[in-house]
Amino acid sequence: MNAGLANNSDSYPKMESAPSPMRTILIPLDFSEASINAFKYGTSLAARNNCRVILLHVYKLDMAGGYSMPYLQKEVIQKTEEKVMNQFKELLNELGEKELKAINFNNIVCSGDTVEEIIRVSRVYHADHIIMGMRGENQMIRKILGGTSLSVINRTTKPVLLIPYHTSYEPIQHIAYATNFEEEDPRIIDQLLKLAKPYSAKVSCVHIREKDEKRDMFKQEILMKAFEGDVSIENIDFLTLDYDNVVEGLNQFVKDREVDVLVMLTHKRSIFSRLFHKSQTRQMAIDSQVPLWAFSLQVPNG
Repeated sequence: MNAGLANNSDSYPKMESAPSPMRTILIPLDFSEASINAFKYGTSLAARNNCRVILLHVYKLDMAGGYSMPYLQKEVIQKTEEKVMNQFKELLNELGEKELKAINFNNIVCSGDTVEEIIRVSRVYHADHIIMGMRGENQMIRKILGGTSLSVINRTTKPVLLIPYHTSYEPIQHIAYATNFEEEDPRIIDQLLKLAKPYSAKVSCVHIREKDEKRDMFKQEILMKAFEGDVSIENIDFLTLDYDNVVEGLNQFVKDREVDVLVMLTHKRSIFSRLFHKSQTRQMAIDSQVPLWAFSLQVPNG
């Protein structure tokens, strides 16, 4: 699908039909409560969309204490992988009949750097989305996401869905996309409309402006025109809201409109970057009940 801005960012291309954006989901598991909760959410989502699910556990092989000897190393690897496979089986046994019938599971256990292996497996198995868990509640954003989640988000071209601790799956009724009027907006919104379709869910494209910038309204009108004639247009709206602070505006919108999932782009000029990578004064306490879907600016190439 062709996506981008033409004529110096003054017009978006008309959208074309694209295949379903969700076929294979990768769920990394370290068997913490947060990752198990992400597993429960992810399998419920996958069952609704008839996806394949790849369960991945990455372990670090301790080479100290004589494990560098080949026969001991082989034994340690075998025992570790058997243990993890049994943990996978226990999780699958807890699933309902609906999930087990609807999902084709692949279980992978490997050693190495956790982030490197998540990225590698997502590429080799052509994962369309990665689902991970947020740690803890009522913490600042860096602590909630942790180093692994942020590193994966920063390095992958795959969308990453972050599930808050203790958030249980409910059919998605409202997706909010926090737009800063980027060139990739049409591609992302097109994917969101297809993700929303099985639920007949609404997609809100919301821009929070901290000052009265008249050009923002013009950009919103241009973005809306990219979807004129789209069959899903009745399930999408575009809003530009004025708040003194972007974080405050997003949190308020999520609460007032009963948003189920908040979506952001992740490149260095995006709202996501401003919230997650700037100084501590830019950190925020995220609404711990709302999953965050981080989309890369880059076009995935498999």
